Formats: sequence, structure tokens, C-alpha cells
Amino acid sequence: MEEDITYSKNDRNFCLVVAFNARPIATSAKKANYDVLAIDFFGDLDLRSVAEHVFSVIRQRKSHPIKRKFLRPISEYMCLLAETMADDYYGKIKFLLIGSGFDDEPKIWQRFGKIAPVIGNTPEIISHSDRLSIYRLASKLGIECPQTIEVKETEEALEIAKNIGYPIVLTTPRSAGGLFVKLITNLDELHRAYNELRNSGKKILIQEFIQGIDASCSVLGTGKDCQAVSVTEQVIGRSELGVSMPFGYCGNIVPLKNSTTVIDNIKSISEELGSKLGLLGSNGFDFVIRGDQPYLIELNPRFQGSLECIEAVTSSNLVKLHIEAFNGNLPEKALESKGYAVKMILYAKKRIIIPNLSNMPHIVDVPVEGIILEPSNPVCTVFVTGQEREITIEKAKILANNVYRQLIPAPKS
Repeated sequence: MEEDITYSKNDRNFCLVVAFNARPIATSAKKANYDVLAIDFFGDLDLRSVAEHVFSVIRQRKSHPIKRKFLRPISEYMCLLAETMADDYYGKIKFLLIGSGFDDEPKIWQRFGKIAPVIGNTPEIISHSDRLSIYRLASKLGIECPQTIEVKETEEALEIAKNIGYPIVLTTPRSAGGLFVKLITNLDELHRAYNELRNSGKKILIQEFIQGIDASCSVLGTGKDCQAVSVTEQVIGRSELGVSMPFGYCGNIVPLKNSTTVIDNIKSISEELGSKLGLLGSNGFDFVIRGDQPYLIELNPRFQGSLECIEAVTSSNLVKLHIEAFNGNLPEKALESKGYAVKMILYAKKRIIIPNLSNMPHIVDVPVEGIILEPSNPVCTVFVTGQEREITIEKAKILANNVYRQLIPAPKS
């Protein structure tokens, strides 16, 4: 970079965080002594306690369901809110930090850049971070990926699925949180899922299904060099957490428990790819580990959902490290993990009314008391740390069950 970007709280210049769930990034930025503004989808209570001003797509109101009709993509609403926030704080927003919700929106990133500098990847990097682009590069480097083929016609999809063999994965070049990723086990499911994805207007990919351990690697990039921060286990598709999608993201266990060989291989792959791609700041690569072989699944070219877990076990601040990496500086030595952190996102299993969750320990992403949630709406997040992996996981499960017991059944709409 031509010049370092550094900020002092005395300047009263603000950091604007924009993400589907801005709370983890905003919390990290606040701990790094930045003044925080936030654009978020839900606008939960604990985000409002961290950021000085929050705009959210959804307005949470007691006795009302979280429902609204969307006439445009959610990313567009969030961008409009960011532009409105910029008008309200004209000249005071010094930089932006971007989280989930915009991985396939380079044009939105360009609009963000007109508000203030985006500390992170450029729109050009975002435009080349889709599955097919990443797989082409990985193939040249000898990195294993699932067999993946783009299809344009129904008959072509049926033939390719037959050749690969069921089960297969039907997906798109980009997805987030398991959205637009379908596990297909037979011909009828393929017909239904193909038509659903075709109606979304996105390109359709048929992918070999790799069954194994879901993992991710967080890296820091300077645009030239890349350093692995942590390898984590992803909690994916857990029906006990109310997730209806087989690949639905619902948390992390940090660090990943596996052999040193596998973990070092994942770090090496991620660092090589990150350097080749010129990644800036904090980024994440997702993998599935089958046996001892990691398969690259996708790139998340922004802060990841594992942020607070990694911070907890490494005693670090990822927003600070992200900005330092953007300015060309990587940590002098690799971060060490001590203990374990477990994050579990709870989703509604039926129509419910939210009780007062604000005083429950180890609960974050706290919604307004009395709102009505529909099945599959996120309820809250359990976040637990400890020295023993299994004990920490069990504590998180107990807390999750306790939350579910307190949820109040809501009458049918």
C-alpha cells in the first residue's frame, strides 16, 4: 500500500461496519478503540450496545413478526442504509469494514468505496473469488477440489449427475451460509432443485459431494504475502440447532481437532492461494476433510463467522490485525491457540415468541423481547470458551437446550 491507514479515537472519525450480522466485527472494532457505526440485517440489542448508531434492514418490534416484503436484494437495502448513514455522518466516516452478505457483489463494494476507503479486498478481487475462478487456480497449483461442472440445460444436468453419481451437490458460483447449496440424492430432487436455482437467475453448478469434516482457515493477507491465523471446525447443517438446510452454517469450534499434518496442509494451501489471489486483510477458505485429504470448497473474501472464536483462543484482535495486514504488516509469529471456543447459532424450530434473553450468560445476538419468529429464523448465538474441547462443546449444548426450553410457542399466523 502507498500509505498506512491509522486512526485515533481522538479524531472522532468513525469506522462503519456493514455486514448481515455486524455484531462480531463491531465488537472487535470497539475493543480496538474505534468509534463504530453499523449497518446490519437484524439490529439485535447487543449490537446497539456496541455501535454508536445502527441502521438495520429489519425493525424488531414487540408482538410483531420479523417479516417484510423485499422488492430488491437484501444487499441493496444494506448499501442504501450505508449511504444514508454516510449522509448523516458526512465527512466523519474514515473507513469501512465489510462482513458477510456481499461476496458476489463487486458493484456494491464499489459503492461502499465511494463512502470511504474499504479496508479489505478490492472489487476486482471480489469479482474473481467465485468457485469456478478459485478452482481453476487451485487446479494449476495441484490443490484438490470437488469435481465441478457448470450446466445450462436440464438434460445436461441429468446426464452429468448420472456420470458423477448420487449424492451430488447442486450449487451456484457463490453462496453464503449454505444458501443456494442443495444436497441431491435422486432424480426427483434434482428436477426440483434445478428449477428453483434456475429461477434465481444464477449460474448452476453440479458438484461432487465430498463427505467429511467441515473446516475453514482464516488468513491475513497484504496483497503479496499471506499468513494463516487459525484452522477451525465449522458447525454445519445441525437439525438440533433448527437448521433446515443440509449445508446451513450454524457455528464454529475453534481450533480444529485433527492431525498436525492435515492442519499444516490446510494452512499451506490457504497461504499459497491467498498470496496468488492478492488477498487483503482477513479472509477465509472453506474445506471438507475426507480422511487425511482436505478439499477446497470456497473462499470467503471478508471477515468470517469464526472471528470471535479465533479472538478468544488466540487473545488477539482481528480488526486490528486486519487493518495492519491491509497496511502491509503481518504478525511477526503465528498466533497460538490456548483452549477452545464454541459458537452455536440457534434457529427457531417452530413459530415462537422471544422471552427476555438479555440476562442469560454466554448468549449474544440478543433479539428484542416479545418479537415473533418463524421457523428457521435465527434466535440467538451461544458463545462459550473453555480449556477442554468436549466439556466446552457440552456446555454450549446445555445452554442451547436451555434457550429452547424458554422459547414461548406463538399462535399460528
